[in-house]
Amino acid sequence: MTYRAPTQPYQTSKSSDNGMKILVIVIIVVLILPIILAGVLYIMVMGFGGSPTLTPSNGSGYVMMMDSETIRMEVLTMNNPPTCVDCEFEMSVNGFSAEPQQILGQSINTYYIQGVFYDVFFSDMNDNYKIDEGDFFIITSLLDIGHHDVFELEIIFSPTGDVILSTLWESGQ
Repeated sequence: MTYRAPTQPYQTSKSSDNGMKILVIVIIVVLILPIILAGVLYIMVMGFGGSPTLTPSNGSGYVMMMDSETIRMEVLTMNNPPTCVDCEFEMSVNGFSAEPQQILGQSINTYYIQGVFYDVFFSDMNDNYKIDEGDFFIITSLLDIGHHDVFELEIIFSPTGDVILSTLWESGQ
């Protein structure tokens, strides 16, 4: 008895191929498509990244003269305390100001206003890198602070440009 090899390749029935294609399409439509649509809907509702930035507001503080060369501005209250890196400190003397500078935690910024150098030191009392209650700024000058100088000290929230704390102090008060 002789066996002959098949002359044509083995073929599956077309109905089983179509069944597999339909199964794959059903899986995509039923399982994967809703997940993709849910992701798109989430992005549309929640935004494209990060948490929303809450603008700090209603900050209050007071300024006092420590000695003839030193002024201290203390933060009394601050709603939604911002981080130091999100803020700038601006100082003006008698209406003249220098460019605002980013607040650098526990370091000194130097301002040059009308021929006088002022060093501003930020003290983060609870080391949380935020500007909140109890933190203070020390402003010093090598020259005596004049008896009729008016100092305006502002903290600016950089992302929005809003002034979140502002104090006005006149020497001799």
